[in-house]
Amino acid sequence: MIKNIEHIEKISCFDSFQWNDTPEFQKYNFIFGFNGSGKTSLSNIFNLVTSKSNYSEDKKKELFQDLKNHDSSKIKIATGNNQKLTYPPTESQNNRNIFVFNSNFISDHVYDGTKGNLKKFNVSSTELNDPEIKKITDNIETKEEIIKGINKKIKKAEEDFSQIKKDYNSDFRKHFANKQLSIDKKLPDASSVPTDSVEQLQEKLNLKIKEHKLSKNQKSLEEDIQSFSQLTFPQIKILKSDINKVFQDSVSKIATDSLTKKISDYQEIVEEDDVRKVEPWYKFGNELFKKISSIQNKKCPLCDSNINDSYIDLVNSFSAYFDKEYEVFITKIDEQISLIEQQIKTIKETNTNYEKLLKLYIKYSDFINHSPSEFSTIELERSLSEIKDGLNKKKNNSNKNITFDFSDIRTRLMNHNQVMEELSSYVESLKENLLSKIKSPSEIESTIRGIYKSLVYKSLNSKLNGVEKYHSNCELRIKTEKEIEVLQEEKVQRLKDLKLEAKKVGEFLIRLGINHFTIDLNEESEGNNILVKYKSQSQIKSRLRNTLSEGEKTALAFSYFLSKVTIETKNPSQTIIVIDDPISSLDDNRIYNTASLIYDTFHDYKQLFILSHNFFFLKYIYPSFRKGKSCYLISNGNIDILPKSLQNFQTPYYYMIESISSFIEENDKNYDEARKYLPNYIRRVLETFFSFKYAKLTRAKNVNQSPGLDDFIKDYIDFSSLPLMTVDSITNENIKDKLQMINNVCDNFSHGNMQQLENTNFIANQTLDSISKDCLSIIDFFDGIHFQMINELNTAE
Repeated sequence: MIKNIEHIEKISCFDSFQWNDTPEFQKYNFIFGFNGSGKTSLSNIFNLVTSKSNYSEDKKKELFQDLKNHDSSKIKIATGNNQKLTYPPTESQNNRNIFVFNSNFISDHVYDGTKGNLKKFNVSSTELNDPEIKKITDNIETKEEIIKGINKKIKKAEEDFSQIKKDYNSDFRKHFANKQLSIDKKLPDASSVPTDSVEQLQEKLNLKIKEHKLSKNQKSLEEDIQSFSQLTFPQIKILKSDINKVFQDSVSKIATDSLTKKISDYQEIVEEDDVRKVEPWYKFGNELFKKISSIQNKKCPLCDSNINDSYIDLVNSFSAYFDKEYEVFITKIDEQISLIEQQIKTIKETNTNYEKLLKLYIKYSDFINHSPSEFSTIELERSLSEIKDGLNKKKNNSNKNITFDFSDIRTRLMNHNQVMEELSSYVESLKENLLSKIKSPSEIESTIRGIYKSLVYKSLNSKLNGVEKYHSNCELRIKTEKEIEVLQEEKVQRLKDLKLEAKKVGEFLIRLGINHFTIDLNEESEGNNILVKYKSQSQIKSRLRNTLSEGEKTALAFSYFLSKVTIETKNPSQTIIVIDDPISSLDDNRIYNTASLIYDTFHDYKQLFILSHNFFFLKYIYPSFRKGKSCYLISNGNIDILPKSLQNFQTPYYYMIESISSFIEENDKNYDEARKYLPNYIRRVLETFFSFKYAKLTRAKNVNQSPGLDDFIKDYIDFSSLPLMTVDSITNENIKDKLQMINNVCDNFSHGNMQQLENTNFIANQTLDSISKDCLSIIDFFDGIHFQMINELNTAE
């Protein structure tokens, strides 16, 4: 239910209306307003918040453009449960089912001023007693229930899809700040769902995210690849035959027996560890003998004895031992030692390279399937050191026969070389792997987005137990909707056969007291489709402009409104009715029929608003509604409770006099507001007063019109017979001029509509004060007793 109109900003005559202390709307609401007070604008405000099936969004936009006075124009309506209806609307706004009857409704549905064009009813949910219609309707409702169930499943699937996208988008933004994960709004089909599991996709995603981070530092990656390229793991080679030959060979075979014996004797008397000292000593002796060869008296360097006679033999002996073959042999030993040392150095370099390899492996372990093979060189290095030690011993004691067991080192060498081969292959594959990671960040990001999309699709597929169910539901919905369309067409055709619009409108016309003509619809015509058949004539007429009176057009339009609402409304308790002046140009009998028909038709609807400028109409209809009713006055851009002077619903005459008196007595007058209504009140008060005073109900020139102020001045008041008296500024001599002055000033307000007000010549403040006082003084002049009673009535109130 609508509780109040909370705010109207810059709409038509409503400048900045706020609902303050005025009592809230009831179930039945009667709103009185003079012509031009804003009744039609208020009824159109209800059009802005009705459902789009009653008033399309395009028409609302067009209507709002016509009503608004400023870019800030807006409305806010309070409803039950603290909900608000606004225009411009909010996204989630749930508009109400409101039917509005006003001039817009008439021009849109019945008669636009030139052509009669009765619109077809919206029969999508219409219930009628016709058996065939009922059968079709039942079938439609069954299928609509199916669609409701399908829509619920489809909506749930789409909500799940939206939430999953939202969750993964949040995760995506953790890695790519200020970016959004863009995924199609349409749910995927089964062929788009990846075969990989969510876990597998997540692993791929994690790897690609690391690759993306890596791609942002290409220089470091390229430097590391260069480092990989420099890592070598050579194999170790030992020539066992060469080493064994050195170990087994001896130079003592070429030495003399005596020297050999002497060397042997010396070797026997020294410790084994000092043997290496004996052979170098002899080597030194050889060099010493060569040095003393130029001395004439040759002496032994040890005992200083004369060795001239034995010198030649000693030199020969030493030379035999230290000849060229010995030097060659020693050189071979040194070569083998050098080779062993080089292999030991290679092993140490291998260990250093392995440590570098491990560091690079740790750095890029996310992109490497396995770690490098582990190995130890301790035993191998120990074996090589043993060989080296043996060669040094052989070098210091060339005659010593050395035996070395190569079985252990052979196994160690084979194992070591196998690992070196594996590491060399590992380095090459690793280098190729890292080279493949040299990609642009944007390329990797694109791949990452694709994986996220796959994750969304896979997660959704799991959530729905198969996306094909969603698509099956969509196909079923389309199929069912098409079936409903076929049934609707059958229903429309049946309704055409029944001529529902013509039949229902005819029924309501009779209830309004119009039975001298009937209507039919020309289904083939898009304009002037209303066919009028008078009972007294055989000819059928289609031009409403020249066929029906204004009262008959009003009755036809309202009958159509009643028909449309009752046919299209499935749930009256949820429907709001707004009716603006349904009795324009109707006589008293039809006004009574209209009031009675409104009560019979709408008393059980959710809420009813009736707006009118006609007190007699409100007098007829108000008593019919016994409970839950309120009366309001719309005036000067404001909505308030109906004043006491109007609550008897007899005539607005007393209220208008009270308004004029109040204006005269105000100290701080609002002339801008007064110009909008006061001239009209003055004219109508004087016309009403003179109508009773002179008992004139029609004009002399046109019996179908009520007399205006100008008619009384020219035709009915005998100014020459007026008594000689003075009331304030009014005398029998100037009263005609005063009336003529009032008539001239108020003439442009004769019907009080806002368009005329905008075109009215400006009325000076002084003039407004003057005609207000003169109006009341003229009444007092003509009937002092009447004027006195009016004052007493207003004072009592």
